[in-house]
Formats: sequence, C-alpha cells, structure tokens
Amino acid sequence: MRTRNSLLNILSNCTCYVIWMISGFLIRKTFSDVLGLQCVGIEGRFADYVSILSIVELGLGMSFVYRLYDPIAKKDWSRVSVVINFLKKSYFIIISAIFLLGLISSFFIIDSIKEEFSKQWLMRIFVLYLIDAVCSYVYYHKRIMIIADQNSRIIGLTRACCLVGLMIAQILILRIFKSFELYIFAKIISRMAENFVISYYFHKKYNLIDMKTKVKLDKEQKKDVIQNIKAMFFHKIGGASLKQISTIIFGMIALPLAENGIYCNYMIIVAALLGISLEFFKGIMASFGNLLSTEKGPKIENNFNVIFFLNFLMYSFFCSAFLCISAPFMRFWITSENSVFPVSTTIAIVIYIYIFGMRHSIDMAKDSAGIYVQDRYFPIIESAINFVISYFLAKKIGISGAILGSVIASLLTSFFTHPYFVYKILFKKKPFEYYKKYFLYTFITLCEVSVCYFCTNAIQMGSNFAQIVINFILCLIISSFVNIILFYRTKEFTYVLSMASRFFSKIKKIKAQI
Repeated sequence: MRTRNSLLNILSNCTCYVIWMISGFLIRKTFSDVLGLQCVGIEGRFADYVSILSIVELGLGMSFVYRLYDPIAKKDWSRVSVVINFLKKSYFIIISAIFLLGLISSFFIIDSIKEEFSKQWLMRIFVLYLIDAVCSYVYYHKRIMIIADQNSRIIGLTRACCLVGLMIAQILILRIFKSFELYIFAKIISRMAENFVISYYFHKKYNLIDMKTKVKLDKEQKKDVIQNIKAMFFHKIGGASLKQISTIIFGMIALPLAENGIYCNYMIIVAALLGISLEFFKGIMASFGNLLSTEKGPKIENNFNVIFFLNFLMYSFFCSAFLCISAPFMRFWITSENSVFPVSTTIAIVIYIYIFGMRHSIDMAKDSAGIYVQDRYFPIIESAINFVISYFLAKKIGISGAILGSVIASLLTSFFTHPYFVYKILFKKKPFEYYKKYFLYTFITLCEVSVCYFCTNAIQMGSNFAQIVINFILCLIISSFVNIILFYRTKEFTYVLSMASRFFSKIKKIKAQI
C-alpha cells in the first residue's frame, strides 16, 4: 500500500509540476513580450519579498504532518480532530499576521525600486501579491490532513486543473488588456477555486473528524509543539533567507531591473528543476513517515539508500541538461541574445542546482522523522554566512557571486548537519556511507556534465529549437548510459528497476480495465 500510494502521489505531483512548468514558461514568455523585462523584474522582486513573509508560518504545517502519521495509521480520529482544530486556529492567526506585516513592509519595499514607476501603481501590484500569498494559507489545515494520509495526489490533480485554467486566463488578459493588475487577480481567483475543491474533498473524505471539538492538546503535547515551533522558527527564517538573500543583495547593489529580469527567467528554470524533484520526494515523504512508525533498523536505511540513488539519477541528468540547454532555450523562449547569461554564470547556477538538489533526499528523511530541534540554530548560521559571502562576491563578480555564496554557505553548514542528525537519530550510526556515496555521485555527475557539454558543443544546429531537442536527447542518452553501466549490479538500481516494472504493470492493468 505504501509503494502504491507513493507511486500515485509521485505521478500526480510530477504531472502537476510539469503542467506548472509549461504554463509558467508560456505565461512568462507572454508577460515578457507584452510588459517587458522591467515588469518581469518587478514581479520577481515582489514575489520574492512576499515569500519572505512565509517566515510567519513557522513551518507549522511540516512540523505537524509527522504527528498525524501515527493516529491516522491507528484510525484514532479523536486525536486527529484535536490536531486539525489546533492547526485551523493557528492558521487564522498566521494569515492575519502575514497580511498586517505585508502592509507595513510595503512602503519600504516600494521605495527600494529606483526606476520611474507610479508609487500608487506599485502599491496596488504589491497588495495583490500579498492577497495571493494570504489565500495560499486558507484551508491549509485541510491540506495537511490530506498530505499526511498519503493522498497528496488529490492536491496535485486539483492544482493541475486550476493551473491550466489560470494559464489560459492570464495569457488572454495579457494579450487583450495588457494589465499587470488583472494578471495577478486571475491568480487569486485560481487560488480560491483550488481552496474550494480541497475543502470539499476534505469534508467528504474525512467526515469522522470533529471540526467543533472542544478538546485541546494536553500539556505534554503543547510543550512538544512549542519546542518544535521554536525550532521551526529558526528553520523557517533560515530557509526563507536562503531563498531571498539574492533578491535582497541585488536591491542593495542596485542591480538594474532588466538584469534582474534575466536572472528571474533563469531562476524559473532552476525552480522548475528543483521543484519537480521536490514534488517527487513529497510524494514519498508520507509513505516514508509511515515506514518509520511501523518498521525499524536496516529496512529504513535500505529504503533511504534507494531514495538517495534516485536523487542522484535526477540531478546527474538535470545538471547536464541545464548547462547544455539553457542558452538555446533562452534564445528560443525570450527571442533575444541579451537574455542569455555567459557560460561562467551558467556553471555557477549548475553548481547551485546540484548542491541544493542533492539535499532533497536527506531533507525528506529529516522532515519525515520530525528532526527540527536538534539543528535549530544552523539555518541562522547558514543564512548569516550566505549573506556575508554572497554580498562580498556579488560586489566583486555580480550575479555569479550571489549564487556561489549560497553554495559555499550550504557546504559549510547543512551539508554536514543534516546527514549527521538523520544518521544519528534514524540509523544510529555516523554518516560515513552517506558521504562516500555523495562524493562518488558528485564525481560521476561531473564527468557526465563534461562529456555532455563537449558533445553538444560539437553539434551545432541551424535553429534554437532543433538545438534544444538534440542537446536534450544527447544529455539523456549519455547520462542514462553511464549510470546503467556503473550501477546496474547495485541493490539500489535493482530495486528501482523492479519498482518501475511494478508501476508500469499497474498502468497496463488500469488501461485494460478501461
């Protein structure tokens, strides 16, 4: 059942994310063509600033998902009801705080934009982004229940349908009305529609949950919750600052909006790659959490090794593909040579993708086990190191410096702390095997990226689209061939192959029934 739920969740989550990527690229292309790179820069900057406000959420959702695994497995609906009602009240406070803080900070954020735009117009745009952020937390307690019950595919499918509608609406709005305000308003309507469907499913599926229960968390639970919230506060600050430090630094060094727009376009691709793998691991997380509550010992570690191997397979290909495809893709997508970064900046982004992408598997294990308190101060240390190094390097070498600053900060902190605590708490051992595999995977990825770059550079096509296709095929063939030759005898590869075989056999059965 765990394998089935994981496969279904992975399939729906990744399908949703592919739809998000395609719609995002189409919308961004239209947005850039109609409103220009300066508006792209405004959108990127406002979206980043608003996302910083997610610190207020304190990671409450993630810290409670793992608490629901045990009562759901035991069908203890009274315990589930207590947790869900606590979350419902908590998110009402969070929504109010985010909106209030957003309004207060809006004046300072708008003043940071030096280009000549109407302050009133900028304020309207920012408030709409703020409303969209607030709407994302409405009924969040219901989403947490669905995720914990290994049914995140419902959220994924709902999101996919809403994204298709949003894509069509936003493209029409941009082409017909050329309105930034209506463009964001459509996003708010889509978010509200998604919330309505999630709420409907929740009440239909989980009618045994008492949403009016007067029972509260006991003293021991409250103490544990407060401890976790304090820990998650540091994690949330660290995580948000890691994502937004570049935006803050670009504002401090007065990076032109047009250049910031190019950076935002590249980061859309980066976010897509990191995001689709994150959705993959989200699909696994609830099942892995269920495994932790029912199994012990080597079986957990063996499952993690398979997940870590899958993480490597993804990013050995992603890194090769990004280095070889990003330049022709940007020329095809944005249709301008000025929209392409030099190779040195692209390499810095590839390093960023690998370092942060390879964190997904260990972070998934960490979140599944609810390991937050033990390393609560390290995200702050990582953010501080990130800011200092990124600012210094950005002043010296520009955008590449800010990107490499994040990489260096991660290597000095979470690269050591996350595996240490996961292996110590879950596997009762030191993470020697993890680092052994990590460095092996890194060396192989470096070789694959180098070979792919050399081969794709040797073949030059007449059009950007043809270059994208041939580069993609070459990267896929080279990465797959090398990984199969090197790992086909390993336990991890055998398990992945058998899992894929079971998955496709189930797909065939479903098709036969249809």
